[in-house]
Amino acid sequence: KIYCDRKVIDGSVTFYRLQGSGSCWVFDKRGEIHMLKPENSVRCGLIAYQMCSAVNMRRRTNVGDESRIPGCSAEEGHIVVGDYLSPSPYNNNNGPFLRLTNGMGWLFEYKRGEQMMREVFIETGFWHFRVVNEAGIQLRKQPIDKFKFRFSTVYPPGEILMCDRKIVGADGVNFYRVEGTTGWVFDKRNGSSMLTPCTAPNTFTHSPNASLPSWSIDFVRGMACAIEGIHEIGLNEQSRVISFSKEGATKTRINIYYTTRTIGTALDHPTQGKTQLFRRNCTNTELAEIMRNPRVHTTKGYKRKVSSREQDIDAEEETRNALLDVDEALATLEERRRVLVKSIREHDSRRFAIEKGASTAMRDHVETCVNEKVQADRAREVASRTCKMCNRVFGSVQALNSHNDAVHGYYQCEYCYKEFSNQHALNQHCDATGHW
Repeated sequence: KIYCDRKVIDGSVTFYRLQGSGSCWVFDKRGEIHMLKPENSVRCGLIAYQMCSAVNMRRRTNVGDESRIPGCSAEEGHIVVGDYLSPSPYNNNNGPFLRLTNGMGWLFEYKRGEQMMREVFIETGFWHFRVVNEAGIQLRKQPIDKFKFRFSTVYPPGEILMCDRKIVGADGVNFYRVEGTTGWVFDKRNGSSMLTPCTAPNTFTHSPNASLPSWSIDFVRGMACAIEGIHEIGLNEQSRVISFSKEGATKTRINIYYTTRTIGTALDHPTQGKTQLFRRNCTNTELAEIMRNPRVHTTKGYKRKVSSREQDIDAEEETRNALLDVDEALATLEERRRVLVKSIREHDSRRFAIEKGASTAMRDHVETCVNEKVQADRAREVASRTCKMCNRVFGSVQALNSHNDAVHGYYQCEYCYKEFSNQHALNQHCDATGHW
């Protein structure tokens, strides 16, 4: 995902400047191939499809045979999962294209209008299993019980597994994603159990002060995708916090510090006013519960009234509170910036319209002056070869002079003052009379 703050349109290609770079630009397409897509035109997060037909996986978003990955295919009935769904870059009857997890390549929902796979439901929850198969169970890259999809990780008999996603296969086999990994296990094979459910207390216990493993950003986002009404509004990798907005009777901000499993919620309490509540060292179940209901009580929280600084809180809590205040201030500044940018664009539009009008008027004036000068020059040139006696126009000044000599000439004898129409007639007179 990239953020841009400037746009320049050059024909059919649009260039965008990377926000904060100053001089780095990217473009949205090259020829018929799209290089960038708006965030709202694609889907991210865990997505599952069941194959309607056997299909070879592709190296890129192309249904052509030249993009096939040899020996790597999904058979009819298999379920595949991906983390990114994009429409066809060619705007045809192919796609959308699913990028498979673990670098397995690409598959497509439609090929030349024919449906190749259909989306299936992914259930979110928390399941605890004990491995009961005598040979253990090997982790899969996809929810498919085939050798070519195996990871090298093998869970031995008796191992306890915590799972956070479930997909029901076509043959009744349940596939579960092992928490903290991108791999899958299954509960049975050929009617024999591979896993058996066990209760949470027997599978995982920890003291209130114990440190749990960090959440990944993708895990937190995947959890949010499965909960209605929650939207991501920011990610600060330096502070290791990802923020969400929860829609409801009142708007709530949820800040998740994914490396320490600390969750902060800022909400407008009906009796206490604006408050912030922090929970430390939360479990996956508590994360899901807080996302569904930010007011839920977990017995791990400490509160702070936003307007009060009199409570006895340690340095870490004070730092977290200050960070929340900064986040809120940044959100306010971002909204103010949006309003200012909109106003600037309106000013730019008005100035452009004025400049365009002035430029058009100047161009028309110059064009009129040039045309008038050209017409005047042409009129003078034509007048220079027009006879002033009979208004006849000639092709050249020489032709006009010959015309004047032959037709409108005036020649007089100096002795007898007799007039002649041309020089030749005068010369004949002088020869005959001797008036030289």
